[in-house]
Amino acid sequence: MRSTPAPVTMDEVRSFPRPGSGVSVSGGYLLEIRPFAAGMALVLAMLAASGTTPAHAASPHTNPLNLDPMVREAYQHFYLLDYPPCIALLEKVRQAHSSDPEAATLLLEAEVFAELYRQDLLDTTFYANDGFLTGKHPTPEDPQIRDRIFSLADEAVRLAEDRINRNPRDADAFYARGWARALRAAYVAMVERSFGAAFRMALQAHTDEVRVLQIDPESFSGLRASPGPNPGAWRCCRTQTHTLPW
Repeated sequence: MRSTPAPVTMDEVRSFPRPGSGVSVSGGYLLEIRPFAAGMALVLAMLAASGTTPAHAASPHTNPLNLDPMVREAYQHFYLLDYPPCIALLEKVRQAHSSDPEAATLLLEAEVFAELYRQDLLDTTFYANDGFLTGKHPTPEDPQIRDRIFSLADEAVRLAEDRINRNPRDADAFYARGWARALRAAYVAMVERSFGAAFRMALQAHTDEVRVLQIDPESFSGLRASPGPNPGAWRCCRTQTHTLPW
């Protein structure tokens, strides 16, 4: 089980070598960030339906909640693996926007990744052997954390479906439902090792995100703006992943 490291500061993140710089760092915080970023991509790539990289839209659509200052502050902590304050802030957002499925899904994402990180499941060395499939890497499930994650996922799906029933072309609601299903699938696959159940959830998530693009193909262009700390950060609509704020 991972002990909680000191949070990485934004200045330290910005000082890391950029991709393509030719600089290699073999120790320090960079090795902490790389497994996280790669692990995130690996977990959520399981849910991706497309291997292509779409072009960025000039003015991507986003739920207005993603522009909320408290959400952006929360994602400053999220990107630096500092999950407790991120979760505390997003809980406030959820309480203030109790009818918005996006608010529940933002909090769900933080809760899921906090648990995956706590169990070392975002470390790429976990996937260098067959431990992921054989269970050699123990993933003891905390029933309280599991129930919290499943409750948030159910809440997000319920709120999204309430909106879809009122407006079958509500792209934000389809997006939130697909995102919540994808996050639940990631937890079920990684922690519970229930790959069949996770795959079925991932297919449901994919169906929702395809529907998003069918409803609003021009403004999405395959991408969606993320609530990250940098206005230039993006979340891929199909993989639900984030970029670091370089």
